[in-house]
Amino acid sequence: MNFFYDFASRKKVALAENEVHLYRIFFSKQKQHLHDCLQLLSDTEKNDAAHFRFQTDRERFIIAHGMLRKVLSQYLDVSPAGLKFSHGVYGKPVLEGMPDGCSLCFNMSHSHDLALFALVWNSRIGVDVEYIRLIPDAEVIAKRFFTPQENSAFSAVSPDKKLEAFYNCWTRKEAFLKATGDGLSRRLDSFTVSLVPEEPVRLLSVEGDPLEASRWLFSAVEPAHQYVGAVVVEWG
Repeated sequence: MNFFYDFASRKKVALAENEVHLYRIFFSKQKQHLHDCLQLLSDTEKNDAAHFRFQTDRERFIIAHGMLRKVLSQYLDVSPAGLKFSHGVYGKPVLEGMPDGCSLCFNMSHSHDLALFALVWNSRIGVDVEYIRLIPDAEVIAKRFFTPQENSAFSAVSPDKKLEAFYNCWTRKEAFLKATGDGLSRRLDSFTVSLVPEEPVRLLSVEGDPLEASRWLFSAVEPAHQYVGAVVVEWG
């Protein structure tokens, strides 16, 4: 899964079963397409965009959702503006109108100047990306949101690897929550992920379900300099 496509307009793109495609876009490079992206959005999306207080956030929302429509349309060979979405109980978007037993699953994340889109057929998927910046209270955040096992591993990491370990844990947790569709309804400390740099990327355990961890494939991604991310797919 550790690969990326920079968006290029094509009529049709093939995605094989058990294959994941990742796209990255940089908002600063897509700003010239802001108006075009806005025209693709539904009335609901346009209304959501209008509620952002700051112009930068509003423009990034429009570009991200417009470009997502463009990406998805190339796999379904339909008009980007014609795509319709519904949302799960906790807000995860899904495509409407897919044939029975066939679903193009996707997820989106963005941070700073970069957005990631992840696509797969017929499997739950989640993606998270974060712009790397110094976090002075990383230890405090870890103690509040990480599991005891994660905190033990985090404490043992050398000081020069602490920031990397923190982002490893955070992005993997967020990607898993997005894949399951549980969002904030599920506690971050109800499941344990690996976080030590250079160690295998895995879901180690899930509270209350000893078999759950074996159903998920985790992958770390580095979409650009000073960004870190994770992709999670249900294979089992």
